[in-house]
Amino acid sequence: MRIVTTLVAAMFAVAVSASTSSAQTSDLVGTWTAEATIILESDDEIVEVPRVLSIVIESVHGSVVQGARTWKAETENPGYVEEESVLEASEPFIGALSADGTLRLVEVDDHGLMFATRIGDDQIELTYMESAPHAVAYTAIFHRQK
Repeated sequence: MRIVTTLVAAMFAVAVSASTSSAQTSDLVGTWTAEATIILESDDEIVEVPRVLSIVIESVHGSVVQGARTWKAETENPGYVEEESVLEASEPFIGALSADGTLRLVEVDDHGLMFATRIGDDQIELTYMESAPHAVAYTAIFHRQK
């Protein structure tokens, strides 16, 4: 009887874990926004500039994530998409959701990498990094838009 009880409890725990994981995964879909100061390389100098940022998670299927990162300059300091100097952009990404809930994302058309962790029902902390030729880095708290 003890073995049967233990087995039933273990199966229930696995079912609840899978259900919770699935709910957390699908619950990531939406638009997450932040206003932050980022650092970037501009004209061979490292500068701090304000940006309006969004992460749009369009779909999550199992551990596969798709969406876009959008940003808009708040000053005349441009950003770059490949070699093009721009004041705003929408850049698609793909990625994976790990077992611990960490998002690991990579831009499709550029060199950006993102790592995000959910820190509340409607908040994620996201770190963005991009290497040469136009380095960019920031960590910001993003809030889900309702």
